[in-house]
Amino acid sequence: MDVKKEQLTEFLDSINCGGRYRLKRVVGKGSYGVVCEAEDVRNGNQKVAIKRLNDAVSSRSIALRNLRELKILRHFRNVPNLISIQEVLIPANSEFNDVYVVMDFMPTDLYRLLRRDPLSPKHIKFFLFQILRGLAHLHAARIFHRDLKPDNILVNSNCEVKICDFGMARSTFERQDYPLFTRYVAMLWYRAPELILCRKENYSTAVDLWSVGCIFCEMLDGGRPFFRGSDDMDQMALMARYLGRPPDSVISQIQNPELRQFVDAFQLEPREPMHTVFPQLSDSGLDLLLRLLDYDPSNRITAAEAIHHPFFKSYKMLITEQDIPILPAEEFLFEERVRTAQEYRREFVEEIRHYHPDADLSICIGRETHQSPFGGSQHQELPNAMSIDVGDQRLARSAVNLGRARPPTNKWQMSVPRPNTGTS
Repeated sequence: MDVKKEQLTEFLDSINCGGRYRLKRVVGKGSYGVVCEAEDVRNGNQKVAIKRLNDAVSSRSIALRNLRELKILRHFRNVPNLISIQEVLIPANSEFNDVYVVMDFMPTDLYRLLRRDPLSPKHIKFFLFQILRGLAHLHAARIFHRDLKPDNILVNSNCEVKICDFGMARSTFERQDYPLFTRYVAMLWYRAPELILCRKENYSTAVDLWSVGCIFCEMLDGGRPFFRGSDDMDQMALMARYLGRPPDSVISQIQNPELRQFVDAFQLEPREPMHTVFPQLSDSGLDLLLRLLDYDPSNRITAAEAIHHPFFKSYKMLITEQDIPILPAEEFLFEERVRTAQEYRREFVEEIRHYHPDADLSICIGRETHQSPFGGSQHQELPNAMSIDVGDQRLARSAVNLGRARPPTNKWQMSVPRPNTGTS
């Protein structure tokens, strides 16, 4: 058996897809899973991506991450600029360890695209608009992404953009104020200053908008990460270089005296203002950039405001209003206590039931045994049974994005749709 066939055979281990999908090639591997390009033979051989979540119940932090992402993406099925799950495949038995998710196929991501060729101004504007439009839908349902970066922005040859990788996303739920979250989210280069300065733990969706501002700079700067700090202090120094010193209202809330003194010593005005760094950017584009990179999250522009910004005046016809309800808190009761591996499997099966309401899933449920897969009694806690946010500190440092696919070997042209090519 050749390597390709062996990879595909290994990919399909313990899967039950009823012959619906024809596997083409493995396009991505990471510590959390494998992604395969496939064709849906029941739907005109439409291309799809099948993502295998490896060892989905091997630890509490991994099970929670995977379940959160599945529940959030089900809530946003077919919403523009957010990756969609088409189905979650039925496991072959009740002792399954891997979970297979069928998603939209997107051939590349913004990270890889930026490292091939500089983007034209029209592409930058169109990509930025779609990122903000996807975020507007996400934030309307009070969902924080918390890990926006070019790796998590998928792109196809039609210039369509979709945000992916919701493993670190959180919901605030209905009638709930912004809850306490860990500050250790988002890669450092895209992390909002309120997270670095440790001002507070009940931060808002504004952290995602700062990340978008960093991505905007990266697209303008030829694909180089703009705020490329080596640690928190270096990151703040880079911000001050281009944005000046944070206002007193921000500095006064820094809890660490050493960090507060360090930031307070910054020069008031930026040494390299953004208008000199990006002279090609229009006045409206510069205004949007500075509003995305406002130090004060309460003053930072929202995604809903940003898509109506004059910079996007040629895209008004693309603004979509969708009534997306807030996720019910009951969807996330599985987070409240530590569960056994078999209990987490049942949570996955209940999620699968949404995509196969008429299927008999009894073979996937099984019964709780006296021994857990990890040894000991059936009530033994899973390894790494730490608090959710402590587990996320490790996840936040991971640069692996399982959803991204390898770009085609041949250079392919992308054209911005003609009606959307304004020059403002």
